[in-house]
Amino acid sequence: IVQAVDASRNSFTFAEYGKAVRTVDNNQRLEIGGKASTVSALKAGDRIQLVEGDNGLRLVAYLDKLQRKVVRYVASSQSLQFTVANLQEQSTYPLAGVYLHQSGTVIAPTSLKRDDVVDLYFHNGKLVEIEKR
Repeated sequence: IVQAVDASRNSFTFAEYGKAVRTVDNNQRLEIGGKASTVSALKAGDRIQLVEGDNGLRLVAYLDKLQRKVVRYVASSQSLQFTVANLQEQSTYPLAGVYLHQSGTVIAPTSLKRDDVVDLYFHNGKLVEIEKR
């Protein structure tokens, strides 16, 4: 999650689940969505994947977001079931490796109740984050 952007210093502050918040400096070679860009294209609150390549190249990909309501937590499979917008959508997702939180504080899946509104974040079709609103 992008915490802050300082365009004058060509840097941004980035928080990764389970790791310390860090400032990413010297972004001379930055690609966002496969195109050359600058840190001013980022904003606080953006959900991104950051990959650091060779020779100072940094690749940024935005996470896809869906807003859904919780249907139920399935303890036997450690998964969450959500409402869907159409029959082609997946409704149940395993929670292994998913960052589940409310305003940055990790929460237990059992704390989610039917009809709670959540934001689901995906990277390459895989659920990576759930934020309770």
